[in-house]
Amino acid sequence: MTIYLQGKDQTVAKAIVSTKTDSYTVTAADFGKTLRMTSADAKIFTLPSVGSPDDGARLTFVKLGAGRVTIQAVDSDIIGDSAATGTMYADVAGEIYATLNLEYVHGSVKWVVCGAHGTWTTT
Repeated sequence: MTIYLQGKDQTVAKAIVSTKTDSYTVTAADFGKTLRMTSADAKIFTLPSVGSPDDGARLTFVKLGAGRVTIQAVDSDIIGDSAATGTMYADVAGEIYATLNLEYVHGSVKWVVCGAHGTWTTT
């Protein structure tokens, strides 16, 4: 995409998108990407084991099917207000465009919710 700003061409980077149809274990190579799940069945994104070098890592998840999408923490990590090694999930069938933006904060060993659309529940 090219936009024009004060007579100069500016290039805007596109998001890197990866679409999944089955449960998937996220890796550090996925940081900064948008991960989409397209399925009518329940599927799980398992977050990677992270540490201080990963502070500030961001991930965006998009639910494109009617099936439940679960984000699973590992080790003693927390997602939003979940318990340690908890989950966050979207399972409203009609919310096929639910999104979740997470950022890892090392000092708190927590994946912070930076934005969300749809109904997401923590456990």
